Amino acid sequence: MLLLSSMALATFNSYATITCSQPKLSKVAKNDSIYHFKAVVTCNLVGETIDLKSLKDAYRDEIMQKKSQFVVHDQHSYETQKGMIGYWLDTTQSYDSPHGAMKVRADITLTDNKSNNFSMELRSKSIVGEDDAKYDKTILNNINLQILPDHSELTVIKEIDVEEPWYAPDSMFFETVEPELSESTRKASLLHAHKIRGDKVEALRK
Repeated sequence: MLLLSSMALATFNSYATITCSQPKLSKVAKNDSIYHFKAVVTCNLVGETIDLKSLKDAYRDEIMQKKSQFVVHDQHSYETQKGMIGYWLDTTQSYDSPHGAMKVRADITLTDNKSNNFSMELRSKSIVGEDDAKYDKTILNNINLQILPDHSELTVIKEIDVEEPWYAPDSMFFETVEPELSESTRKASLLHAHKIRGDKVEALRK
């Protein structure tokens, strides 16, 4: 049944158009050496038909597949106070970042309201990084899909806490982190938009 739903999703969405905004960046100093960075991209999808349950299951299947970057330690059903239902997964994602190998232990929630809203959140619990990747302290990724009468709106948010290395001048630090976060969020928004459209993409792979 899931396979049939996924096939229908891809067929109906094959002509959907996707338009995304430029990333909107902000940063806040948390203390003497750690900065909080945030990037937001909004995409409009026009002409798509979305099965929220199939979409939610597609994200879970991406995490659970054998060749995934994720190891799943635990999982169970999940419900928010706002009536969003779905899955909670305790995971470790391993990948090579531009600054070194990373292992991110994170809670992931995948929920929908069976009507017009889907949400995915990845919130790090611990990060082990090599080389300059060790300066990444927290990661929060959130996507929210809102189905409206004439289109759907996708919001992709990436937030990170990064420690400024002692050897890096402010200008070099910001000129490195901000463009990379902006480009990462831009690419992620397109991957998520294509996954929602029904294309066979791995939106969570780094």
